[in-house]
Amino acid sequence: MNEEAAAYLVKAEAALEDARVLAGAERHPAAIGRAYYAMLHAAQALLVAADVRFRKHAAVHAAFGRELTRRGIIDPMYHQWLIDALAARQVAEYGLFATVTAEQSEETLRRAAEFIVAAGRIIAAGPIPPP
Repeated sequence: MNEEAAAYLVKAEAALEDARVLAGAERHPAAIGRAYYAMLHAAQALLVAADVRFRKHAAVHAAFGRELTRRGIIDPMYHQWLIDALAARQVAEYGLFATVTAEQSEETLRRAAEFIVAAGRIIAAGPIPPP
C-alpha cells in the first residue's frame, strides 16, 4: 500500500475514534464534524492511491466523484455520503439554533466507519489506475 494513502487511512481512523468519543459524551455536533473528517481523509487516501492530490475540501469532493465514482472504482453511494456528511457538519458547527440528534450522529459515524473500510479494501486490492 502506498505510504501516503496508508497515512491518510490512519488519520481517518483517528478522526473516527475521536467522533466515537464525542458521541459517547453526547457531543453530537462535534462528533458529526469528526466523522466528516474521517470520510474526507479516507477519500484523500483513495485519491492518493490513484495518484491524484488535492487539499481543499471542494477539490477533494469533485475529484472523488470524477476520478473514483464515475470511473466505477467505488460505489457512488460513498460520494453522496461524503456530501451529506459535509452538509451535516456545516449545520452542526455553524447552525446557531440547529439541533443534532444522537440518531443523526450515530448514522454519520456508521457511514464513516463503512467508508473507511471500503476505502481500505479498494486500496489493498491493488493499484488504482491513474486518470
